[in-house]
Amino acid sequence: MRKAAVFLAMGCVVLAQAACARAAEKSALERGELPLGDPVEVEMELKEYKFIPNHFEFDIGKLYKLKIHNAGKVRHEVDAPILAVSVVTIGVDVLDKLGNVVVTFRGRPAGIELLPDQTVHWWFIPIKAQPAPREFICDEPGHLKKGMRGVFTIR
Repeated sequence: MRKAAVFLAMGCVVLAQAACARAAEKSALERGELPLGDPVEVEMELKEYKFIPNHFEFDIGKLYKLKIHNAGKVRHEVDAPILAVSVVTIGVDVLDKLGNVVVTFRGRPAGIELLPDQTVHWWFIPIKAQPAPREFICDEPGHLKKGMRGVFTIR
């Protein structure tokens, strides 16, 4: 019985050492370290019934500030679930009319809704490649049917 306990304890030590070795091999992003430097600023405008532009390319490991502005007359949404799970979201800033941040949301956005003339900044770092074009849409009733969709890739 004592031998079994000793072997079990030794096995736990070996597993712990292996886990530490794997942790040391992780990238800076996987360790929770953010890249230094200025973000890559990308702008998206929402109008009836389109995203301008409607195609985006992101690079793994770069910090992005996606500036989303609803220039339309009705509420729009950016629904991009595949993008949301392929990036680390630093935060989503909601801005007032003067461009001041009034609130910052943390965590992964399921969708971002914007009222007319509203702006948000989505700060994120891509961590998972999506080499094939992946769709994002406006999920407001009737907007997708009218063609409000776009695509993104992550390389």
